[in-house]
Amino acid sequence: MESVFKALYSFFSQFAPAYAEGAIPTEAEMPYIVYSISVPELFESTVLTASIYSKSNGFLEAVGIAGQISRAVKICKKLPLEDGGSILLYQGSPFVMNVGNYDERVRQLYLNIQIAVDKKLF
Repeated sequence: MESVFKALYSFFSQFAPAYAEGAIPTEAEMPYIVYSISVPELFESTVLTASIYSKSNGFLEAVGIAGQISRAVKICKKLPLEDGGSILLYQGSPFVMNVGNYDERVRQLYLNIQIAVDKKLF
């Protein structure tokens, strides 16, 4: 399962600094992405969520990052795993949602991504 963690980190990090949910360093600077780690059973899919956090005057920066991720998973993005097999990422519905944040200076977009596994990981 460690290979899934590495693949997801590598995927999200190409768009902005990325952190697994619950592992955000206190010194993290925005924009950044926080993603959940969900691993479905073999040949099944589940929802993987990600949030883009930005501290800008509007949503332009966060929407730009969401657009890059959208293009990457529009049809299906296959991520190879170090120990063989791969995970597949594709857009969920709705793909992007605006989320209110407790800090009014922070812009947050919530992404809904489907994840499927083509190799038994456990």
